[in-house]
Amino acid sequence: MLAKTRRLIPGLLPVHFRPIGVAALALLIGACSTMRATSDYDRSANFSQYKTYAWMPRQHTEVGSAVIVRRAREAIDWELHRKGFTLAQDPNTADFVADFRIAAQKRVDVESRPIMYRQPWHWGRWYYGSPVYVRRFQEGTIAVDIFDGHTHEAVWSGQVRKQLSESDLEQPGPALHKAVAAVLAQFPPA
Repeated sequence: MLAKTRRLIPGLLPVHFRPIGVAALALLIGACSTMRATSDYDRSANFSQYKTYAWMPRQHTEVGSAVIVRRAREAIDWELHRKGFTLAQDPNTADFVADFRIAAQKRVDVESRPIMYRQPWHWGRWYYGSPVYVRRFQEGTIAVDIFDGHTHEAVWSGQVRKQLSESDLEQPGPALHKAVAAVLAQFPPA
């Protein structure tokens, strides 16, 4: 089958085709663009009683862009509405209060791996030395916090992190909506 494929598409497959290497490369490429969402919650909270919500009354001065703050709030409103929650007319009567934080920071990943030395007559042995790989990128984070409207205690917190691409930085709206959907997919907890 491999020889037949090589004849059909010459040069497509290398001489030493290793499916594990291709799978690892695909996983690495996929991992660079995925979002990592995590959450934690108060196990004693009764989330089934939550029907209405309000916003924490505060300014998001740490973000630096009023447009980004507005887009984040709209995305959270959209996801909460989609889940059946209603924005309370009177914030004092809301079942829960929502807040969020947004951050972007420059990151550097440094990795060192030993070099494999190969010769045709055996599989390989370790070579003395290790190259260092440095990767610089910008990582975005959005965290959503939920507080009980009556006790004012934190009951749920979720965040998502993503390596920001050029298109994310040029047009942050779609990436922000995807990030909010990813983090709120875990709210309310099952």
